[in-house]
Amino acid sequence: MSSSNGVEIDFEHGHEQHGHEQHGHEQHGHEQHGHEQHGHEQHGHEQHGHEQPVCGRLTDAPTWIIDPIDGTVNFVHRFPFVAISIAFAVNKQTEFGLVYSCVEDKLYSAQRGRGAFLNGVPLHTSRQEDVNQCLVVTEIGAERDDLALYTMTSNIMRLLQLPVHGVRAVGTAAVDMCLVATGGADVYYHIGMHCWDIAASAIIVQEAGGVVIDTDGSEFDMMSRKVIAASSLAVANRIAGVVQAFPCRRDDVDPPKCSTAGCMRLQSPGRPALRGAAARGSRQQQTARTT
Repeated sequence: MSSSNGVEIDFEHGHEQHGHEQHGHEQHGHEQHGHEQHGHEQHGHEQHGHEQPVCGRLTDAPTWIIDPIDGTVNFVHRFPFVAISIAFAVNKQTEFGLVYSCVEDKLYSAQRGRGAFLNGVPLHTSRQEDVNQCLVVTEIGAERDDLALYTMTSNIMRLLQLPVHGVRAVGTAAVDMCLVATGGADVYYHIGMHCWDIAASAIIVQEAGGVVIDTDGSEFDMMSRKVIAASSLAVANRIAGVVQAFPCRRDDVDPPKCSTAGCMRLQSPGRPALRGAAARGSRQQQTARTT
């Protein structure tokens, strides 16, 4: 498949790597046999996405992971960073990803083993290894409980105290990570986003020469809702040693309910001591609840 701005995705090559098998779906002409229903399936392919959330396991079956509007708040306010994110995974591994930054008319793309591109031009990370020289991108996210807010703001404080060169927030995880792929930013981290926010951009960063890991320094797991994408392993590990995560429910754990806003968060059994304005805000909230 090719597009007007020079992006070409070799679907057949991806299928050949897996013997053209589609895991529980055998094709004979246009016949379809024995495939499970997960969200909306097309020709045996599962779909996970923001508008049709699937709060279940990522399987070995060919799976589309789609976010039709990444940067929803930006979209509502006409803040000009909104993206469409599309990833395709087989055997729980992303084979290709596309992120289209609509207002900018920028199409980021990558296929496993074939490099990353912006409007057809090859992408490379900055390869920065000195964290003090890094421009960091992150997001505040949608969580508003005391523990999440305290964790997110204290993470930023600790990074600025290293110090990093600066911290920015664009408002869309997909574009944030693609900025690391371009070399415009050196590292992105976030806790609380969903698999459909980062599945495509993760492979774009990796194919641009970057590193993608969990915030605890372990191997990247797109269902964990925690990620660091960096220009180098040295920077990724340094950020992992600084940022802390608040508890949030994995995307592959069935929650009490599921909506287009994502899965309900896991409540923490405890919270850190709050000081100053944070403590006063917490007391005001408790007073409001009792009146």
